[in-house]
Amino acid sequence: MEQWLAHPQLTAHAVRTATPPIIDGDVDDSVWEAAPVQSNFTQHDPDNGEPASEQTAFQILYDDEALYVAVICLR
Repeated sequence: MEQWLAHPQLTAHAVRTATPPIIDGDVDDSVWEAAPVQSNFTQHDPDNGEPASEQTAFQILYDDEALYVAVICLR
């Protein structure tokens, strides 16, 4: 646990949306354009603190009813 705490903690930003995204597995819905892409992850195992070996990103939206998270996993 101490190794995890030694790395700077980052904050992900969620964006309020007036229109919920279409939940269909694609992130091409225009409402996602307002949400910043969160990326630049580091890995914990096997090389703690090194850039992630697989490119991954996510975006967060919310409204009065729900929290919407889009995860993009690339190879």
